[in-house]
Amino acid sequence: MSQQIRMKALGIIIVIVVIITVASMSTGYFFTYQRMLDTSASDMMVVGSIASKLASSRLDLLRSEARSVAENLEAVPAEAMPALLENAAKTYGYLSLLVFDADHRPVAAYGDLLPETLKENEDVRHAFLGETVISTTEIVAGGGVVLRVYAPVREHVLVVTLPGLILSDLVSEFRIWKSGSIFMLDKTGAMIAYTQSEMVLERHNFIQMSRQNQRYANIGVVFGHMIQGETGVGRYKFDDVERICAYTPISGTDGWSLGVASPIAESPVSELNVAILMSAAIVLLLGGIVAFFAASAIERPFQTIKEQNESLLELKKTAENASATKSNFLANTSHEMRTPLNAIIGLSELTLNFENLSEEVSANLEKIYSSGETLLGIVNNLLDISKIESGKFELICVEYDVPSIINDTAILNVIRIAEKPIRFVLSIDETLPSRLFGDELRIKEIFNNLLSNAFK
Repeated sequence: MSQQIRMKALGIIIVIVVIITVASMSTGYFFTYQRMLDTSASDMMVVGSIASKLASSRLDLLRSEARSVAENLEAVPAEAMPALLENAAKTYGYLSLLVFDADHRPVAAYGDLLPETLKENEDVRHAFLGETVISTTEIVAGGGVVLRVYAPVREHVLVVTLPGLILSDLVSEFRIWKSGSIFMLDKTGAMIAYTQSEMVLERHNFIQMSRQNQRYANIGVVFGHMIQGETGVGRYKFDDVERICAYTPISGTDGWSLGVASPIAESPVSELNVAILMSAAIVLLLGGIVAFFAASAIERPFQTIKEQNESLLELKKTAENASATKSNFLANTSHEMRTPLNAIIGLSELTLNFENLSEEVSANLEKIYSSGETLLGIVNNLLDISKIESGKFELICVEYDVPSIINDTAILNVIRIAEKPIRFVLSIDETLPSRLFGDELRIKEIFNNLLSNAFK
């Protein structure tokens, strides 16, 4: 009989431990996962911003070099231009150079990779208007890609041809976490810079591919935001790997944008799973030990009933011990839950003070902060109950500031109004003393409970 009671008690306590562990770990995992994911996205946005400025500087340098060549050409007659073009090609690594007039007739040239048609070229028209323009990549005969720079030369235009992978070489120098990388798109969504050069050589366009294949639907949506000139963060699956992507436009270009993408599994979020599992294992192990001893404690009174006539007294004593064990267990568990909750609340509150947060991110942080405060209140109540049961509950009376406690309570509870059709009006007696003596924390709890019930 006593053995059966012991097994039942052990089973019940283990179930309670498992439920508390799963609930606390799940809650902590959800909020921490979202927070870490937001932090990772924020870090990637910083990297993207830096990379965008670097790419913009590199493009400015290419334009500056082309303008320098054009300025040198302005000072010489047409027959002296070929020698200058050859020297510029060797100095800057150009594949070819061509100077042509308003009728699109060649004036001077160096190299073989020259544009086949110039009349329909929008960049040429801008160059004749005095602008120095960098075109998007272009597939040429033989399967390669080139990049062209157009610069005005008096009444002529200079077109400089560069290797199409020059921007890919720039972004390939960077790695995000283990395999994350940087890429660039032109205004049509074509890939013009990436670590996988074959995508650049073929001018992969995932926006067009997404219209034909649902497999690329998510990446098409993210890239669609990019070519619209937006700045933000998106998620998509590529090569069956879930990735997070931060994107931003590149200044000084014709609708180009830069993205920073990396597998989510390589972010700090991946370490969260291991930490949660280890914490859960430790809590379950300790809970199992507590359950074993608690079950043994529950068994003893029934064993005593069988062996002694004075079993009632022993049963009462054992029950009190079991109650104390339960109270201590709840107190310890509640205390352990407060640490991650305080971290969640503190980090979310700090992040809310950051500038340039999007409306969606700010709203999500407000929800995390509010939910953390609510859950922390529940945990504090559990801790207070356990203290009361163990006889350790104390009131800590101090002199406190009345306006401050009213302000704190109002700010904490006003977010609970949300979209409810109610008004929250403070009516404060002018004769109310500015300072009172008492337990400020318990008084706040009373006000918070009253206001919470009122809002509900």
